[in-house]
Amino acid sequence: MSAQLSDLIRPVDRSAGSSLLPQQVLNEFYENEPLTPRDIAQNRLRESAIRLDCFRFVRLGLVREIGEEMYIITDTGKNTIKEGSDPLGDYSEVVKDSNKNFDRITDISVFDSRSVKQANLDMLENEKQTYGLILDDRHKTKRRILNVSGNRIYRILREFPFDEPFLTQCAHWMRAFTGLHLFPDGNHRTGMYLLQILLKYNNIDDNPLPGDDISLYRTILRSKLIRLLQLDSVGLRDLWKKDEYFAHWHRYFRNLFLDVRNTAHTTCSTAKLERALREAKSKNKVRL
Repeated sequence: MSAQLSDLIRPVDRSAGSSLLPQQVLNEFYENEPLTPRDIAQNRLRESAIRLDCFRFVRLGLVREIGEEMYIITDTGKNTIKEGSDPLGDYSEVVKDSNKNFDRITDISVFDSRSVKQANLDMLENEKQTYGLILDDRHKTKRRILNVSGNRIYRILREFPFDEPFLTQCAHWMRAFTGLHLFPDGNHRTGMYLLQILLKYNNIDDNPLPGDDISLYRTILRSKLIRLLQLDSVGLRDLWKKDEYFAHWHRYFRNLFLDVRNTAHTTCSTAKLERALREAKSKNKVRL
């Protein structure tokens, strides 16, 4: 498999000019409130990294969320700024205590951009799997897969929230892969397949995955419909958002791993979902 330059160069570290340190993010809340990650990023900084800092600040009681992605600093956060202390100084212990009785994905070094592309390419080359070709041309489709930016894949890998709870991690993973829609087809299958590998690599029981065929199929149909409604909110800057797209996948993994029956989605038939998706794709002329 040939490699692009972006496949070979690992991303720069957190000190790069496109990111802020946690102290700088918290100081933004100290000087200007309320704020969203987008307010702080101002289209020049990595909004997704700032969003993860906000999650951590909430767990430490440094800020609190007053609306969707809207935060204000707390008295604890103000004191942290005044004292000049590291806002995430005790965070590792907080994470350790909150997750000590639960599984969590802590290592994704099994992947790089080339292995992620190869997983999707294998689906194209597997005669037993259907794959939507670009202009009915297998060569063009393969070239499109290989030309996917390695930087886009590395953004998922390097920013992955290792400190979030397990079900949240699974939902973030699927939202990232299906939301960014990296490949011409098979993004849901690729994301789920890679997630299974991740769980095995982290010694987590992957037995429930991917779920029964009917439930998974209906979940994918809903995922495509939700993504279509949120096409303005599935870019790189939107990584790790806890929106309806995230909630959709979180419900799926909660029902799957905790064996909870999903009663909220029993009134809409598969045929109705298929029809709604066809109509939506036709009106919006997008490929999902």
